[in-house]
Amino acid sequence: MTTMKPQRVKRLRQVPLTGRILVKEGHAVEPDSVVARVETLPGRVLKANAAGALGVEPGTLDRWMLKQVGDHVSAGEAIAGRTDFFERRSARSPIDGVLAIVSRNLGYVYVREMIELGEVTGPVRVDVAKDIRVPPSEVQRCLISGIRPGSIVIKGQILASNKVNPRKPLVSESPIYGRVREVSFAEGTITIAPIFPSLDILAYMKGTVTGFAPASGVEITGNAVAIDGIWGLGGEAFGPLKVIDGDLTDASSLKESDRGSVVAVNGTASYEALVAAEDAGLAGAVLAYLPSQTALRLVGPHRNLGVTGDEEVPFPIVVTEGFLPSPMKEETLSTLRSHQGTVVSLRGITHIRAGVIRPEIIIPVD
Repeated sequence: MTTMKPQRVKRLRQVPLTGRILVKEGHAVEPDSVVARVETLPGRVLKANAAGALGVEPGTLDRWMLKQVGDHVSAGEAIAGRTDFFERRSARSPIDGVLAIVSRNLGYVYVREMIELGEVTGPVRVDVAKDIRVPPSEVQRCLISGIRPGSIVIKGQILASNKVNPRKPLVSESPIYGRVREVSFAEGTITIAPIFPSLDILAYMKGTVTGFAPASGVEITGNAVAIDGIWGLGGEAFGPLKVIDGDLTDASSLKESDRGSVVAVNGTASYEALVAAEDAGLAGAVLAYLPSQTALRLVGPHRNLGVTGDEEVPFPIVVTEGFLPSPMKEETLSTLRSHQGTVVSLRGITHIRAGVIRPEIIIPVD
């Protein structure tokens, strides 16, 4: 039996500019090691005409600044000021945020809003119809331009507006920073999935910190076997590997010792077994194939199977052969068998378009 050869595998753990990196080059990491933490993300930028408010020339603005670039400021807080014949003049921040730019040519001060991520770990359904007091069927005409599945929204952003009273329209706002997953005109709701379901960014795979990409993240390198899947669902997971012959049709065959495991099945799994396996505590599943009707039951009949990664599925699923009945390739199955018990990393994210992303299984090898 032939098995796949290990190689040097590198993965970049993306960290936003406002993330705090917690590791140094040369650190050894496990899949659950926290390499960075995200507390806020940069939002919109608003400007204040500071020179105009103070009555000074733009080129002299530095002289009157009370805050410096990088300082945190509150809405209404004085960021520049001067006394003019016993009268105190000041320029104030339009929002809570970080002072980003002081323009000596225009005399403007720019403040960048910082979005608090909070602790939201799952999708949020917003009852838009109720918020703006219209029947669900009328939500479509009230949507703000650009609000559609796939669009990014920030906390407090207006999703829909009912201008029944032009002076005080009824609005529905996003409660989180996230991506619009679904807009339902039948129910009058919008479902938003958080961009960062956790504030901690994990190493994901066993290895060593080998570098930092400028303004991008932490690079992890390890000796491993990387197996590409054809299609997958869900985000990332890790756990000890267990191989099962045949199909997974009954989750009762899973033992208590399988809790936290990644199960590889040389066949397929039924919808019922996958849902029940969540209660059994599985961390992830690798299947030879998954019928498209089962996939659609997991994600919903209207989802695009070509772009996955943020579904409400029990755990990440990686399919190695496709949607039609087919056993795993012998090399893939032999490789998985030879590494049973090893803690493997699993990612179900799939983008079948420009910038293709395939699901994967990473098996560390000492």
